[in-house]
Amino acid sequence: MTPSKPNWTKSFFFDNNKLVTNTFLTDDDMKDFAQDVKAEVGRHKWQEITQANVTLYSCKRITDEGITGLAQCLGKNLVNLQSLTMNFTSCQNVTDSGIEALAQYIFRHCVHLSSISITFNKCSSLTDKGIKALSSAIGKNSTKLKRLALTFEECEKITDEGVEALAKGIGRYCVNLQKFSISLTWCSQITDQGIKALEKGIIRKCPHLNKLTVNLNTKNITDKGAAILAVGIHKNLHKLEDLSIFIGGENKVTRNCLLKVKNLLSPIPKLNLSYGFKGFRI
Repeated sequence: MTPSKPNWTKSFFFDNNKLVTNTFLTDDDMKDFAQDVKAEVGRHKWQEITQANVTLYSCKRITDEGITGLAQCLGKNLVNLQSLTMNFTSCQNVTDSGIEALAQYIFRHCVHLSSISITFNKCSSLTDKGIKALSSAIGKNSTKLKRLALTFEECEKITDEGVEALAKGIGRYCVNLQKFSISLTWCSQITDQGIKALEKGIIRKCPHLNKLTVNLNTKNITDKGAAILAVGIHKNLHKLEDLSIFIGGENKVTRNCLLKVKNLLSPIPKLNLSYGFKGFRI
């Protein structure tokens, strides 16, 4: 396939076997994207596209309608997609319905995905309902998944229930996962129960993990949650080579606990344990 040269008058361009979108600003931009896709399908072999990078950074006028159109377009045309990166930072008008559309049209059709990275920073309307739909669709349909990165920064409506559903959906089906990253920064309703769910659902169920990153900068995590996470990693992840745990400055985890965590996990070749607003290393 001959790649198109980058052309920012359109909403996307091709880079070899990769599709890259420009930042969408409104739902109308999404509609233009869909029309452009229809025009390009005849010129390019969309089934050869294996990577996609979709950016919706600070798109405050985009709604579920635009997300649904985008999901339908991608799910219909990128059936052989192997790597997907999506950024929904500050998309404040995208609700669970938009996330459910991603689950329905992308993750149920793009079944060859081995790498997924999705950022939901400051998506204030996202709740456990959307997380459940997303994790179920990813888990059941992305059984080839090896790399998964999920960022839920300042998603204050997500609770332990959503984290538990996420852990169950991923851990049950994505048993060959090798790299996993999750950030719960400023998710104020996440407690030790959510950390326990991650340990039970993912750390115990994904023994092939060799890289793990966990950001626990949320005020309701205590020594108990930190200990559960550390003991679970120590007992189950024998292939782990790279571990990063960030404990933020708003929680109730003590330095004494963190020193015990460091001692327990010290055999891991690359260990980064940090705490506080400035990320002081232990």
